Amino acid sequence: LLEECYEEGTEEFFHFVETYSSGNNDKKIEELIEKVYSFTMSFPMPERYLEECLLATQNVDEQSVLNSPLMAYLLDYVKKVLTGLLDSLESGLKITEQADGPYMYGKTLEKDIELIKGLLAVCGDYKLLSAKISNAEFSRMSGKSDDTVSVYKKDCVSTIRKDVKDGIKKLQEKFFFEDFSDMISSEQYAAGALNTMFSLVKRYLEKLREAKQEKNIIDFNDMEHYALQILLKEENGVFVPSKVARDYQSYFAEIIVDEYQD
Repeated sequence: LLEECYEEGTEEFFHFVETYSSGNNDKKIEELIEKVYSFTMSFPMPERYLEECLLATQNVDEQSVLNSPLMAYLLDYVKKVLTGLLDSLESGLKITEQADGPYMYGKTLEKDIELIKGLLAVCGDYKLLSAKISNAEFSRMSGKSDDTVSVYKKDCVSTIRKDVKDGIKKLQEKFFFEDFSDMISSEQYAAGALNTMFSLVKRYLEKLREAKQEKNIIDFNDMEHYALQILLKEENGVFVPSKVARDYQSYFAEIIVDEYQD
Protein backbone atom coordinates (compact mmCIF):
# COMPACT_ATOMS: atom_id res chain seq x y z
CA LEU A 1 0.00 0.00 0.00
CA LEU A 2 2.71 2.50 0.98
CA GLU A 3 4.75 1.62 -2.12
CA GLU A 4 1.74 2.49 -4.25
CA CYS A 5 1.34 5.80 -2.41
CA TYR A 6 4.99 6.72 -2.92
CA GLU A 7 4.64 5.95 -6.63
CA GLU A 8 1.50 8.11 -6.83
CA GLY A 9 3.48 10.87 -5.11
CA THR A 10 0.55 13.06 -4.08
CA GLU A 11 1.17 16.19 -2.02
CA GLU A 12 -1.39 14.99 0.55
CA PHE A 13 0.47 11.73 1.13
CA PHE A 14 3.83 13.43 1.64
CA HIS A 15 2.21 15.86 4.07
CA PHE A 16 0.91 12.83 6.00
CA VAL A 17 4.37 11.23 5.98
CA GLU A 18 6.00 14.44 7.17
CA THR A 19 3.43 14.73 9.97
CA TYR A 20 3.53 11.19 11.35
CA SER A 21 6.77 9.50 10.32
CA SER A 22 9.95 9.48 12.35
CA GLY A 23 13.46 8.57 11.27
CA ASN A 24 14.22 7.26 7.82
CA ASN A 25 11.70 4.41 7.60
CA ASP A 26 7.92 3.94 7.56
CA LYS A 27 7.61 1.82 10.70
CA LYS A 28 5.70 4.50 12.64
CA ILE A 29 3.32 5.00 9.73
CA GLU A 30 2.71 1.27 9.40
CA GLU A 31 2.04 1.00 13.14
CA LEU A 32 -0.36 3.95 13.00
CA ILE A 33 -2.33 2.48 10.09
CA GLU A 34 -2.52 -0.89 11.86
CA LYS A 35 -3.63 0.74 15.11
CA VAL A 36 -6.37 2.82 13.47
CA TYR A 37 -7.44 -0.20 11.42
CA SER A 38 -7.80 -2.33 14.57
CA PHE A 39 -9.84 0.40 16.25
CA THR A 40 -12.00 0.81 13.14
CA MET A 41 -12.79 -2.90 13.05
CA SER A 42 -14.29 -2.67 16.53
CA PHE A 43 -17.21 -0.75 15.02
CA PRO A 44 -20.26 -2.66 13.71
CA MET A 45 -19.94 -0.90 10.35
CA PRO A 46 -16.23 -0.10 9.86
CA GLU A 47 -16.59 1.35 6.35
CA ARG A 48 -19.32 3.71 7.51
CA TYR A 49 -17.15 4.82 10.44
CA LEU A 50 -14.26 5.62 8.07
CA GLU A 51 -16.59 7.58 5.77
CA GLU A 52 -17.73 9.64 8.76
CA CYS A 53 -14.10 10.28 9.71
CA LEU A 54 -13.25 11.35 6.16
CA LEU A 55 -16.23 13.70 6.13
CA ALA A 56 -15.25 15.17 9.51
CA THR A 57 -11.75 16.04 8.25
CA GLN A 58 -12.99 17.97 5.21
CA ASN A 59 -13.76 21.70 5.16
CA VAL A 60 -12.68 22.30 8.75
CA ASP A 61 -13.73 25.77 9.93
CA GLU A 62 -14.95 27.46 13.11
CA GLN A 63 -18.59 26.38 12.75
CA SER A 64 -17.80 22.79 11.79
CA VAL A 65 -15.59 22.44 14.87
CA LEU A 66 -18.12 24.07 17.22
CA ASN A 67 -20.97 21.93 15.85
CA SER A 68 -19.03 18.66 15.69
CA PRO A 69 -19.99 15.59 17.76
CA LEU A 70 -16.49 15.71 19.26
CA MET A 71 -17.09 19.22 20.59
CA ALA A 72 -20.41 18.13 22.09
CA TYR A 73 -18.66 15.20 23.77
CA LEU A 74 -15.87 17.47 25.04
CA LEU A 75 -18.28 19.99 26.55
CA ASP A 76 -20.32 17.22 28.16
CA TYR A 77 -17.16 15.73 29.64
CA VAL A 78 -16.00 19.11 31.00
CA LYS A 79 -19.45 19.70 32.48
CA LYS A 80 -19.29 16.38 34.33
CA VAL A 81 -15.81 17.18 35.67
CA LEU A 82 -16.89 20.64 36.83
CA THR A 83 -20.01 19.21 38.46
CA GLY A 84 -17.83 16.77 40.38
CA LEU A 85 -15.52 19.58 41.49
CA LEU A 86 -18.52 21.64 42.61
CA ASP A 87 -19.83 18.72 44.67
CA SER A 88 -16.43 18.39 46.35
CA LEU A 89 -16.31 22.09 47.21
CA GLU A 90 -19.81 22.03 48.66
CA SER A 91 -18.83 19.04 50.79
CA GLY A 92 -15.76 20.96 51.96
CA LEU A 93 -17.89 24.00 52.79
CA LYS A 94 -20.10 21.87 55.02
CA ILE A 95 -17.01 20.73 56.91
CA THR A 96 -16.01 24.36 57.53
CA GLU A 97 -19.43 24.98 59.07
CA GLN A 98 -19.07 22.23 61.68
CA ALA A 99 -18.34 23.10 65.32
CA ASP A 100 -14.66 22.20 65.09
CA GLY A 101 -14.39 22.78 61.35
CA PRO A 102 -11.87 25.13 59.68
CA TYR A 103 -14.26 28.10 59.54
CA MET A 104 -11.44 30.35 58.32
CA TYR A 105 -11.57 28.54 54.95
CA GLY A 106 -15.31 29.12 54.49
CA LYS A 107 -15.23 32.38 52.51
CA THR A 108 -12.50 31.05 50.23
CA LEU A 109 -14.54 27.96 49.40
CA GLU A 110 -17.60 30.12 48.76
CA LYS A 111 -15.59 32.09 46.18
CA ASP A 112 -14.40 28.81 44.64
CA ILE A 113 -17.98 27.59 44.39
CA GLU A 114 -19.02 30.78 42.60
CA LEU A 115 -16.08 30.34 40.23
CA ILE A 116 -17.11 26.78 39.30
CA LYS A 117 -20.77 27.78 38.97
CA GLY A 118 -19.68 30.55 36.61
CA LEU A 119 -17.86 28.00 34.45
CA LEU A 120 -20.85 25.64 34.47
CA ALA A 121 -23.10 28.52 33.36
CA VAL A 122 -21.20 28.80 30.04
CA CYS A 123 -20.45 25.10 29.62
CA GLY A 124 -22.49 24.92 26.43
CA ASP A 125 -20.31 27.48 24.65
CA TYR A 126 -16.70 26.46 24.06
CA LYS A 127 -15.46 29.97 23.25
CA LEU A 128 -16.95 31.52 26.39
CA LEU A 129 -15.87 28.60 28.52
CA SER A 130 -12.36 28.74 27.11
CA ALA A 131 -12.04 32.44 27.94
CA LYS A 132 -13.34 31.95 31.49
CA ILE A 133 -11.44 28.80 32.39
CA SER A 134 -8.17 30.10 30.94
CA ASN A 135 -8.36 33.09 33.27
CA ALA A 136 -9.66 31.19 36.29
CA GLU A 137 -7.75 32.10 39.46
CA PHE A 138 -8.02 30.84 43.02
CA SER A 139 -7.48 33.11 46.02
CA ARG A 140 -5.14 32.18 48.85
CA MET A 141 -6.43 30.21 51.80
CA SER A 142 -6.48 31.93 55.18
CA GLY A 143 -3.39 31.40 57.28
CA LYS A 144 -5.26 31.96 60.54
CA SER A 145 -4.46 29.49 63.32
CA ASP A 146 -7.02 28.24 65.88
CA ASP A 147 -6.42 25.39 68.35
CA THR A 148 -10.15 24.65 68.54
CA VAL A 149 -10.19 23.59 64.89
CA SER A 150 -9.80 19.89 64.10
CA VAL A 151 -6.48 19.28 62.36
CA TYR A 152 -8.04 16.34 60.53
CA LYS A 153 -10.92 18.45 59.16
CA LYS A 154 -8.55 21.25 58.25
CA ASP A 155 -6.43 18.81 56.26
CA CYS A 156 -9.58 17.36 54.61
CA VAL A 157 -10.69 20.77 53.35
CA SER A 158 -7.15 21.63 52.20
CA THR A 159 -6.99 18.36 50.25
CA ILE A 160 -10.40 18.97 48.66
CA ARG A 161 -9.35 22.42 47.51
CA LYS A 162 -6.03 21.15 46.17
CA ASP A 163 -7.85 18.46 44.18
CA VAL A 164 -10.23 21.08 42.75
CA LYS A 165 -7.37 23.34 41.70
CA ASP A 166 -5.57 20.38 40.14
CA GLY A 167 -8.77 19.43 38.31
CA ILE A 168 -9.10 22.89 36.78
CA LYS A 169 -5.42 22.89 35.84
CA LYS A 170 -5.80 19.55 34.05
CA LEU A 171 -8.76 20.88 32.05
CA GLN A 172 -6.76 23.99 31.13
CA GLU A 173 -3.77 21.94 29.99
CA LYS A 174 -5.76 19.31 28.12
CA PHE A 175 -8.56 21.25 26.40
CA PHE A 176 -7.99 24.99 26.80
CA PHE A 177 -4.26 25.44 26.23
CA GLU A 178 -4.50 27.72 23.18
CA ASP A 179 -6.59 30.53 21.74
CA PHE A 180 -9.65 29.39 19.77
CA SER A 181 -8.37 30.85 16.50
CA ASP A 182 -5.06 29.05 17.03
CA MET A 183 -6.97 25.85 17.73
CA ILE A 184 -8.85 26.18 14.42
CA SER A 185 -5.53 26.71 12.60
CA SER A 186 -4.14 23.59 14.29
CA GLU A 187 -7.27 21.63 13.36
CA GLN A 188 -7.01 22.75 9.74
CA TYR A 189 -3.34 21.78 9.58
CA ALA A 190 -4.02 18.37 11.12
CA ALA A 191 -7.18 17.74 9.07
CA GLY A 192 -5.29 17.13 5.84
CA ALA A 193 -2.97 14.55 7.37
CA LEU A 194 -5.87 12.89 9.21
CA ASN A 195 -7.94 12.73 6.04
CA THR A 196 -5.07 11.01 4.26
CA MET A 197 -4.64 8.63 7.19
CA PHE A 198 -8.29 7.56 7.10
CA SER A 199 -8.07 7.16 3.32
CA LEU A 200 -5.05 4.90 3.77
CA VAL A 201 -6.83 2.84 6.41
CA LYS A 202 -9.78 2.45 4.07
CA ARG A 203 -7.51 1.26 1.25
CA TYR A 204 -5.69 -1.05 3.67
CA LEU A 205 -9.01 -2.54 4.79
CA GLU A 206 -10.03 -3.15 1.18
CA LYS A 207 -6.68 -4.70 0.22
CA LEU A 208 -6.65 -6.94 3.28
CA ARG A 209 -10.21 -8.07 2.55
CA GLU A 210 -9.28 -8.93 -1.03
CA ALA A 211 -6.25 -10.91 0.17
CA LYS A 212 -8.38 -12.88 2.65
CA GLN A 213 -11.02 -13.60 0.02
CA GLU A 214 -8.37 -14.90 -2.38
CA LYS A 215 -7.20 -17.35 0.30
CA ASN A 216 -10.76 -18.07 1.41
CA ILE A 217 -10.10 -17.17 5.06
CA ILE A 218 -11.76 -14.91 7.62
CA ASP A 219 -10.68 -13.53 10.97
CA PHE A 220 -12.61 -12.87 14.19
CA ASN A 221 -13.66 -9.37 13.07
CA ASP A 222 -15.03 -10.84 9.84
CA MET A 223 -17.17 -13.29 11.82
CA GLU A 224 -18.82 -10.39 13.61
CA HIS A 225 -19.28 -8.21 10.54
CA TYR A 226 -20.55 -10.99 8.28
CA ALA A 227 -22.99 -12.02 11.00
CA LEU A 228 -24.31 -8.46 11.11
CA GLN A 229 -24.66 -8.42 7.33
CA ILE A 230 -26.84 -11.52 7.61
CA LEU A 231 -28.93 -10.19 10.50
CA LEU A 232 -29.37 -6.57 9.38
CA LYS A 233 -30.62 -4.71 6.34
CA GLU A 234 -30.75 -1.00 5.65
CA GLU A 235 -34.02 0.74 4.89
CA ASN A 236 -34.08 4.51 4.31
CA GLY A 237 -30.77 4.94 6.14
CA VAL A 238 -31.90 2.89 9.15
CA PHE A 239 -30.78 -0.64 10.02
CA VAL A 240 -33.60 -3.07 10.73
CA PRO A 241 -33.71 -6.84 11.37
CA SER A 242 -33.43 -8.95 8.21
CA LYS A 243 -35.73 -11.88 7.41
CA VAL A 244 -33.10 -14.22 8.89
CA ALA A 245 -33.04 -12.17 12.10
CA ARG A 246 -36.86 -12.21 12.32
CA ASP A 247 -36.86 -15.96 11.82
CA TYR A 248 -34.42 -16.36 14.71
CA GLN A 249 -36.51 -13.99 16.85
CA SER A 250 -39.56 -16.20 16.38
CA TYR A 251 -37.54 -19.38 17.00
CA PHE A 252 -35.65 -18.51 20.21
CA ALA A 253 -37.45 -17.55 23.42
CA GLU A 254 -34.22 -16.57 25.20
CA ILE A 255 -30.53 -16.23 24.39
CA ILE A 256 -28.08 -16.65 27.27
CA VAL A 257 -24.80 -14.78 26.87
CA ASP A 258 -22.02 -16.05 29.14
CA GLU A 259 -19.24 -13.67 28.06
CA TYR A 260 -19.28 -10.02 27.06
CA GLN A 261 -17.58 -10.50 23.67
CA ASP A 262 -20.24 -13.03 22.67
